[in-house]
Amino acid sequence: MGYQTAVGFTSTDTTLEEQLAMHFAGNCYPPIPRYMIPVGVEAIHNIVEAEICRDYELLDKPINLPGEVTFRGEDTVSSIDAVEKLFLGAFVDGMLMGETSIEEE
Repeated sequence: MGYQTAVGFTSTDTTLEEQLAMHFAGNCYPPIPRYMIPVGVEAIHNIVEAEICRDYELLDKPINLPGEVTFRGEDTVSSIDAVEKLFLGAFVDGMLMGETSIEEE
């Protein structure tokens, strides 16, 4: 489990949303609720764009959290915190290495 399993999800013929659903349900303990998938997608896209465009302000771009979810008492989370706390590094790396692309989403 972990990073290598997430790498395996990136090589499947599925959408990023489906990959995150598998990752959150089967690769995270405790499982991360499905309603966090849009947060993960936005965070991944922001981090990839930050790397490609060298616009590192995107790392701190806030993402609205769903419903009653809070992070450190706030109803937003920075893109970099979302990637770190949702364990999304493999998905970012996959896009940056060209295994998947933002356009495929």
